[in-house]
Amino acid sequence: MLIGAGEIIDHAWDLYKKNFKKYLAIVVWALVPIIILGAAQLLLLEILPDRQEVITTVTFLLGLPVYLVSLYVQIAAVRATVALLRGEQAAPSKLLRQAAPAFFPTVITTVVVTIIMLAGFLALIVPGVIFSVWFAFAIFLTIIEGLPWREALRASRRLTSGRWFSVAWRLAAPSFFWILAVSVASSLLVFLANGLSGRWAIAFEGAPTWLVMINSVISSIIEGLGGPLLMISVVILLLDLKRESKATAESPN
Repeated sequence: MLIGAGEIIDHAWDLYKKNFKKYLAIVVWALVPIIILGAAQLLLLEILPDRQEVITTVTFLLGLPVYLVSLYVQIAAVRATVALLRGEQAAPSKLLRQAAPAFFPTVITTVVVTIIMLAGFLALIVPGVIFSVWFAFAIFLTIIEGLPWREALRASRRLTSGRWFSVAWRLAAPSFFWILAVSVASSLLVFLANGLSGRWAIAFEGAPTWLVMINSVISSIIEGLGGPLLMISVVILLLDLKRESKATAESPN
């Protein structure tokens, strides 16, 4: 029997809490560029308020390498999670170095999965929803097992075969919970930061640039620190699906 959605949330929080320093040592490499990008966007808005095309171009040019850095860091974080769940050593510096060989295969799988998802949602919403569950684990399988994109797609599809609704619920419920928790934490801290300046509000409108930058940094930090919880939840489910599939294959008919 598959692990329940509530158990996934509990296990994810327990693993993250016990190994927070290790995750922080990995995530910080993505967090710093994201904060710098956010600050650059706000400065451009202040300096060039009427040049939206320039801001958009610069944001894209800076955002692409930031995204690639984040993806690289994600590889190390996923592998750290697998190692920790298996009771193995997970040295952040070593995992970051070892992420390099998996980077380009992961980029390819990510691009393919993104195209499939977009095509599904653009054609009809229902295929997009179906594909989002079928191929939810493809990128993780490339990272963990080194599978090329075709094999990763097939393997992800096999893991969800015959239990689409069960997997969908176990993906959606923890994701919704963590996104809500991170959003509440971020909004609360932004509210407090605004309050210190005499503006008891969550909205950024009308705030001075320095305060908007502080709020942006706060939001980026909270989202960056909360992000691993979503990833850990998916990895926990993936490993449990593999365990369940193996047990089913080995059981006598």
